[in-house]
Amino acid sequence: MELKPIEERIANNKYKDYRGRCWAFLIYPTDENNPDNWLEIMKDLYLPACISPLHDKDVKKDGTPDKPHHHVMIRWDNTQRIEAAQKISDMFTGVAVQGVSSPKGYYHYYDHADEDDKVKYNIKDTICLSGFNPDKLEEVTNEELRDRRLRIEQFIRENKIFEYWELCSKLASHDLILKDYADTHSIEMCAKLKSYAKCAYDEYEKELLNH
Repeated sequence: MELKPIEERIANNKYKDYRGRCWAFLIYPTDENNPDNWLEIMKDLYLPACISPLHDKDVKKDGTPDKPHHHVMIRWDNTQRIEAAQKISDMFTGVAVQGVSSPKGYYHYYDHADEDDKVKYNIKDTICLSGFNPDKLEEVTNEELRDRRLRIEQFIRENKIFEYWELCSKLASHDLILKDYADTHSIEMCAKLKSYAKCAYDEYEKELLNH
């Protein structure tokens, strides 16, 4: 499997602007570019990671067999951009890097339990490394919460948003994690929008006076 330059792959990835603690990618163990000792390499990274059972019976949409693969999810202590995940993915097969907005949901996909049209796998064949705990996937750190607040504030300024409904509507197509934060912190968001609107109005009045 020949890969395009990393810069090109990142530029074309829809998660290029995403930031989060959890990232995922695929490993094709039989691919010629994948090292035979890939699992040992994963262990030596000392990053909490969760490797799915081998999906060796999947079928593509056109009915042809899919190549055997593992879904890999890595969880950092701090939020990361796509570059960090892509560099690790490139140590193996280097494909399908994506940000994981719902680690619990991604993990739940490992065995296809809710996929009626797909072969089921044994979740017990999942491999967890470096303290990865599937039971604590929804924990959010203070740093993550602070990062979400700052990103929403930046989004408000860049898009000149003054109304709460408009903020939630635009976040829905921009970043679902930020959308969820705005949905569950409505009082905080309305206060920020009110403050921003006042600052914007004051700046507008200053411009009028200067002219």
